[in-house]
Amino acid sequence: MVNKESLNGATTQSHDFRLHTIDNRETQLLTRIHEWVKEYCDEITIGETRNSRKKVIEINHFLDIQREESEDLQASSLIAMTSLLPAETVESSGPQTAVPQDTKEEGEDATTTDTEPPESSATEEEGEDTADTVPCESSTESTAAS
Repeated sequence: MVNKESLNGATTQSHDFRLHTIDNRETQLLTRIHEWVKEYCDEITIGETRNSRKKVIEINHFLDIQREESEDLQASSLIAMTSLLPAETVESSGPQTAVPQDTKEEGEDATTTDTEPPESSATEEEGEDTADTVPCESSTESTAAS
């Protein structure tokens, strides 16, 4: 019986040793996998952070360009609006934009008083004397008055 008991003991010990070896190998594999996953996720995080920062810089650059273009358009529309105003209004208003208001007497219809701003000639823009460019009364107005 000694041989049978020693054989059972040796078999049990060999089985336990094999299970212990398998457990150690499993632990080693799991540790390596966890380390690999952590490193891989860190690399992805770093790459995504870098890409996100590049995109933010690109968006900020785009917004700067759009803001500059908007300011240029506003400045050009301001210049265009001031060129449509009469010379007296432009000179008295300075850099501010002044829109002349129509003064209506009682009884006038609002739809019949649509007026366009007078066109300025090149001499008015250059600041030359404009005494000869003042419109005089038309012949129909003088005959209607008499």
